[in-house]
Amino acid sequence: MNNRNTANITRAALCALLPALMIATTADAANVKLTSVVEKEVVTTTADGVDVTEIVPAATVIPGEEVIYTTYYNNKSNQVADKIVITNPVPQNTRYKANSAIGADTEITYSVDRGNTFAAPEALMVTDKNGEQRVAWPSEYTHILWAYEPVLPPGKKGNVQFRVVLR
Repeated sequence: MNNRNTANITRAALCALLPALMIATTADAANVKLTSVVEKEVVTTTADGVDVTEIVPAATVIPGEEVIYTTYYNNKSNQVADKIVITNPVPQNTRYKANSAIGADTEITYSVDRGNTFAAPEALMVTDKNGEQRVAWPSEYTHILWAYEPVLPPGKKGNVQFRVVLR
């Protein structure tokens, strides 16, 4: 692959990642600040042959690489926040990595209809090309929703996360 093709792939990959950062992630609680970051794992080998894995900003990615999306939340008010819901789209030109969504004290559900409805994986149904209903594959998820279960005390912070693979 020549340098021009590599540059085009890198540009296309970054363009695929940016919409997820630009789409406002929401929380149903006033004064909860949300911040999103996009990262990836990089493995380097030390002089003595030991592999070291680091998480770094995803400045460049190429098809097939795994990308980590993390949304940090922080109750900036002096009031308890409740009914906190964080929703992130699965970026276009990526596929969700099965079982990668995490978030302490959250109920995690998924959507296959662009965020109109959410359900647990086993309840997400799609119609295949033969008109048959089946359980959706993780690669068909379009959005992920985290419902924070307890109330969030003033000053409390946390994060939710998921991984995708760039197509």
